[in-house]
Amino acid sequence: RMTSIAHFASFADSSEQRVSDRRLLRLDARVASTAGGAGVQVHNLSRTGLLIESTAHVPVGSQIEVELPGGQAHAAVVVWADEG
Repeated sequence: RMTSIAHFASFADSSEQRVSDRRLLRLDARVASTAGGAGVQVHNLSRTGLLIESTAHVPVGSQIEVELPGGQAHAAVVVWADEG
């Protein structure tokens, strides 16, 4: 069972060309890829993407499935990754 603690705050940086506003939060979730599954923390979320933190190395271009609390899974593609 995943615990969910979320702090919602909407922000949009006028210098960025984002399609939709992002929501800041700290939300425990799970990610599955061909390399396996891992627990992650979601830091922000929008209609078109999310920023997650994980100890698992998942290369750019990888197709993943993000399971949010409530059991709903969403397909995604990694478009950016940083060390750590």
